Amino acid sequence: MINKRNGCLKAFNAFAKYHNKELKRALGTVEQKYPHARIIYADYYGASMPFFHAPQHYGFTSGSLDVCCGGGGPYNFNNSARCGQIGSKVYKDPSSYANWDGIHLTEAAYSHIAKGLIHGEFTTPI
Repeated sequence: MINKRNGCLKAFNAFAKYHNKELKRALGTVEQKYPHARIIYADYYGASMPFFHAPQHYGFTSGSLDVCCGGGGPYNFNNSARCGQIGSKVYKDPSSYANWDGIHLTEAAYSHIAKGLIHGEFTTPI
């Protein structure tokens, strides 16, 4: 099923949330076993969700799902003409896209994620 609000696939999002919950639980166990170790959990998923929910707010005027480098089709993604293959093209302003090729994000998107992780909004000591 697809989330009608942002086009994301619900099953993959649910799996990411489950994975993160279990990872935090496992890191808590590691922390108990090694109390002098400093463990920091970085929530990559949480850091990326804000610009998928409100891409315009983060400067992604082309949205969060359309790919910057692709070969047409829904969201400009075509498995037969993926980025770098014959039939694909790169749009002029990658910084207006969150999604580079349907698999990877753009430099601008990774910059927002890095800021959220480095400045602590999506990073927590366990």
